[in-house]
Amino acid sequence: MLYRLIIVLGCIVLFVNSCNSIISSFTGTHKLRKFTMEQIEQKGVGDSDFVEITGVWVPGDFRHAPPRQGERKGVVQYPAMSQERYQQWQNGDSVRTSVIIWTQGFDPNCVQRGDCITPGQKTIRGIVNKMPKSKNKLKELPAKYQIPERAIFIETERAPLVWYWHLALMGVAVLLGLGVEFIYNRRRKKAS
Repeated sequence: MLYRLIIVLGCIVLFVNSCNSIISSFTGTHKLRKFTMEQIEQKGVGDSDFVEITGVWVPGDFRHAPPRQGERKGVVQYPAMSQERYQQWQNGDSVRTSVIIWTQGFDPNCVQRGDCITPGQKTIRGIVNKMPKSKNKLKELPAKYQIPERAIFIETERAPLVWYWHLALMGVAVLLGLGVEFIYNRRRKKAS
């Protein structure tokens, strides 16, 4: 009885989350929104989940968090800023970097070479996603980077699931939930 209840509740949660994601992919937060780096430094990203940012300047400093036991990939993370703040950084000034980019898509050999991130201007596309605390190595960056507590973390090399995968998950939730109820009712009829 308890297993049946847990499975049915899990199916309901999966169905509702998948339905919400389908709606968000067409009208809401999963839709790609474009910003400039200056806009993000002034106003943030709002409720956006999937963003493309132009005019991103990266100084080339990065930190690597190796994979933990059971994980396949580590993480490379680096600060990003507007051109104005990048020029301040080049002058040796301390700069506030409110955007942190992180990725699992990098050449593992670049860590030893120290060239995982090429300095200069870039366009970044990814999802707004907090980095796991176990992977966060930002405190190891040089002190000239002022990283606020409410920094925006953007994971590149990822995009939200496409709507038809969420539709498939909804179908799985319905089939699993109905299947559990069918088996339970069948056993109850045999017992009586």
